[in-house]
Amino acid sequence: MEKKRRLPFVGLSKTAWQNIAIVAMGAFFIIHLIFPLLTNDMCDGIGADYCVYWAAGRIINEVGYAAVYDVQTLTQYEKEMLPEYYDQDGQFHIAAFMYLPVFAAPFRFLSLLDLRLSFIVWNVIALAAFALYLRFFAKKVTGHPLETRYFLLIFFSLPILLNSYYGQVSIWMVIFVGEFIRAMRDGKPLKAGLWLGGLILKPQLLVVLACFILLQRLYKAIAGMAITGLAAVGASFLLIRLPGFVNLKDLLFDAAGGGVSSDPLLMMNWHMLGSYFALFTTDAAGNIAAAIASAITFAVMLYAFRKKLDPKTDRFYIALLGAMAASEVISWHTHIHMFSALYPILLYLFLKEEVSKPTFSFLMLFPALMYLIRQTLSGIFSKMSPLPPCEVLGLIYIIHSATFLAINLYLLVWAIKKIGSKPGLSEKG
Repeated sequence: MEKKRRLPFVGLSKTAWQNIAIVAMGAFFIIHLIFPLLTNDMCDGIGADYCVYWAAGRIINEVGYAAVYDVQTLTQYEKEMLPEYYDQDGQFHIAAFMYLPVFAAPFRFLSLLDLRLSFIVWNVIALAAFALYLRFFAKKVTGHPLETRYFLLIFFSLPILLNSYYGQVSIWMVIFVGEFIRAMRDGKPLKAGLWLGGLILKPQLLVVLACFILLQRLYKAIAGMAITGLAAVGASFLLIRLPGFVNLKDLLFDAAGGGVSSDPLLMMNWHMLGSYFALFTTDAAGNIAAAIASAITFAVMLYAFRKKLDPKTDRFYIALLGAMAASEVISWHTHIHMFSALYPILLYLFLKEEVSKPTFSFLMLFPALMYLIRQTLSGIFSKMSPLPPCEVLGLIYIIHSATFLAINLYLLVWAIKKIGSKPGLSEKG
């Protein structure tokens, strides 16, 4: 008797489905990077942020560090590189280099290469460092290598894809946060603070985190953060002096007000939701709503984690995850690639079996699915004539952004509940 042929994908185990999802994520990751790199002009989507870094490197080599923050110099160097920053009236809007000048030093050398080659080299370095650090961190935490399946789930996740696609620097925050965790577990709070101070690369995250560290009365860690911060600011002052810092301040305020360096609808914070709300009301109403939601979130975080926790217990890192998630929704400028800063905390809690395998897999897989849906819908609606109303297009535009806002809020609530349900772990103060 002839055996019935089994239909494809019928009766597969959860592990088999997860393997299929990982292969799909990997294929999407590679295609999303390689195809536009081969077919599109650099800086028009792919490498948009990296082009700003590369231009900053050229300016440093040809004019000087302070000129990186001069509007006229930026306009001169960026005009031909960034076609998407011309508005409908043909007016060009610069994309600011919104970092301290010490962080521009690598791009001084990378800008000596052809732009496309430089972008590839930067991504190879960043992804290699990220991959090596994930394996190093997992080995130090458990004594065993990270299982390949979970390594690939992290490596092909959406924040890492977007970091690579835009040529961003957020991936380096993984090392800063990971080493903070390792130093705290080893009872070295000053060293931990020195590492966490590296987040001055994206200083908006440090505001809420510093409050959390103060609540925990980790004064040596605060001292370490201050040392790193002062060293970075001091070295930067020597490079650009007072006029350069004044120009940097002006560029940051322009971005906070919604300049081309901002694009709030692509963020994962209350600012993003407020910007969408503004489509139905006014900009002022959207900003007020975002500010109120941010203030409430901040107050909840302060109250929930007001008690001192022992850094040698998992409870501390559960609270740290909640504080980091709160920081990402409160901060006025947090794009999706910055979610990678949570990865060392999530991975640590996963390895310690505080975060379950299904939850960890969901956090890595679901955002990629939502991004795929968003890209598909964007392609369909962009072909329509006439185009749908701004409110409809905006809703499609924020699908993946709102997903990460929801995930961050979920992680904050999860951490608060988890802290309350684990009274058996040691607590001091």
